[in-house]
Amino acid sequence: MRNKWRRKLRCFGTFVLMLSCLCFHRTISAYASPAERGTIQIDVKVEDKKGNRVGIKNVKFLLYHIADWETDRWMLKPNFADFTGKLDFSDAKEQEKTSRELSEYIRKKAFREIMGISNASGIVMFTNLEQGIYLVAQEQSFRYDIYTYTSTPSLVQVPARIGDQDYLDVELEMKFARTEDEPETTGPTEPETTRPTEPETTGSTEPETTEPTEPEATEPTEPETTEPTEPETTEPIKPKTGDSANPGFYLVGTVLSLGAILLLLYLIRSRKE
Repeated sequence: MRNKWRRKLRCFGTFVLMLSCLCFHRTISAYASPAERGTIQIDVKVEDKKGNRVGIKNVKFLLYHIADWETDRWMLKPNFADFTGKLDFSDAKEQEKTSRELSEYIRKKAFREIMGISNASGIVMFTNLEQGIYLVAQEQSFRYDIYTYTSTPSLVQVPARIGDQDYLDVELEMKFARTEDEPETTGPTEPETTRPTEPETTGSTEPETTEPTEPEATEPTEPETTEPTEPETTEPIKPKTGDSANPGFYLVGTVLSLGAILLLLYLIRSRKE
């Protein structure tokens, strides 16, 4: 009887040990190693007349490495050593403000770091990136259909922290503001006029006179104008990063699988006894 209880305790201890190792592994793997490198994918997509999202190619974006995380604070890179703004990812408004300040800082300093161009699918890829804070900025506006599109600079953190996990591969769908291009207009045409012809005289014959012809006047054509449509703005979309599934599902599934295996082993041993 005592041996039977010992076997049960041994099985239970093995189960607890395996569960602890699994949880420890999940906790450690949730944090990215400083040596690992990441990627930033930018989606350059707008809506066509049918409401379908289409990718725009040959759109240039600039990427700037702003800061690295060292010990307990952000350390600015040499190009931004004298930047006095606040790097805060806890407040969206502060983050937008910092993006504008960094963009203005770069404009005054007039320097570039990395440039990428969107492919036929409207995707810009920046790969093999060190961990840190990056600024993504559109180099110049682009035209599609009758609209001109521009985007505001965005701060991106690599790895991106979502929940209790770090994701090294970050996907960013840019927010574009669009303005309608001015339609081309043509002025009214001037009416064509013909001068009356002078009568020809020969000898003593009576001069033939012709009535002056009335000038043909054409109505001025009105320029065709199109009604301006309200500019469409897209809502900002949070970066899509890695696997969006809840880690709890993986943990519960693993625990249930281990429990089933241990129960099967226990039943096999009981049958042999």
